[in-house]
Amino acid sequence: VCCGNGGDKLFQLAEGLLKKHITSHGLHEPEALSVYISLLEQQGKYGDALEILSGSLGSLMLIEVDKLRLQGRLLARAGDYAAAADIFQKVLELCPDDWESLLQYLGCLLEDDSILIKETDPVHTLKSIQSKNLHISDELFDSRMSSAVRFVQKLMETNSNSERCPYLAHLEIDRRKLLFGKGDADKVVEDLIQYFIRFGHLSCFTSDVEMVLEVLDTNKKSEFLKKLVKENEASSTDVPTKELGKSITVFKVQNLIGDVFALP
Repeated sequence: VCCGNGGDKLFQLAEGLLKKHITSHGLHEPEALSVYISLLEQQGKYGDALEILSGSLGSLMLIEVDKLRLQGRLLARAGDYAAAADIFQKVLELCPDDWESLLQYLGCLLEDDSILIKETDPVHTLKSIQSKNLHISDELFDSRMSSAVRFVQKLMETNSNSERCPYLAHLEIDRRKLLFGKGDADKVVEDLIQYFIRFGHLSCFTSDVEMVLEVLDTNKKSEFLKKLVKENEASSTDVPTKELGKSITVFKVQNLIGDVFALP
């Protein structure tokens, strides 16, 4: 890892050498293109990186959705959140179960700096996602969240029920509304129950909803747990493994909420 002025000089040197290589020999490998764009990105040359990606060298990146993800990230880092949000919408239309792109899409709508934090820094990423600092006006927040709800609803309608991301996105929008004092806790509880009905048999359910539960107060957590137990007792399925999975989920949520209550 390079840092300070020495690191900047090394990046500049590496970029210069790569440019000379391109001039004399061209660039023929996708990996080499990734290195080139990464060098530019490390130096904050997002416009240059975008220009290369959209030019002839960009054709080296054969998987269109990967190219779109990179384009969206570069646009966001350059501060063009509106264009980045449009790109991430395209990614989600192609890959509706891409949770990372969904978070980046919402981050762009909210002009949230968490979009700029590297994936290799999970602690800071978590803190930024939990941030209550709103960088846009209340009116713009309401408008953009309404737009996000419509888009997520479209994803739900046009894709299979087995894809969790659109349904989890609905919860994430609810969570962000609550963070900014604009949500409806009763609606969040009901949406959590609906998510349980659909995906409660999966082992990932508890981790899926953990951050949503964190924004509920003690009374709403208790209400959710009671409804969860009631729903599990009332539901039945012809697949024994699903019934077992839901029972395990209820146990895990009980432990999670119990742990939350135990905190000072």
